Parts: sequence; structure tokens; C-alpha cells
Amino acid sequence: MRQFYQSFPIRDTLRHELSWSHYRRLLSVEDEKCRLWYMNEAAEEELKLELEKERLKLEN
Repeated sequence: MRQFYQSFPIRDTLRHELSWSHYRRLLSVEDEKCRLWYMNEAAEEELKLELEKERLKLEN
């Protein structure tokens, strides 16, 4: 938990689209800029996946 707080000290920077598992993996990225990039990319991919699921529901 301490490492999590040190890596993400500002709670508002967290993405609600990501799970705890995502953040556990992100903790291994030491460079803050890289970590934020990966976090945003993962969140965007999650959104794309959710939109695709919704589209498929509407087609059926």
C-alpha cells in the first residue's frame, strides 16, 4: 500500500476504468511519465472494450 501511495499520491489521477490488478502491474513502472502513459492507454483500451460489448448487445 505504501508503494501504491508513493506512486499515485494524488487520488484524482486514478482512472476508475482500471482494476486493482491494473494498478499492481503499473507499480512496476518506475518512470512516472511512462506509468501515466500506460495507465491512460490501459483505461482507453478498457473503454474500447466496453463500447464494443455494448455494440454487440445492441446488434443481438
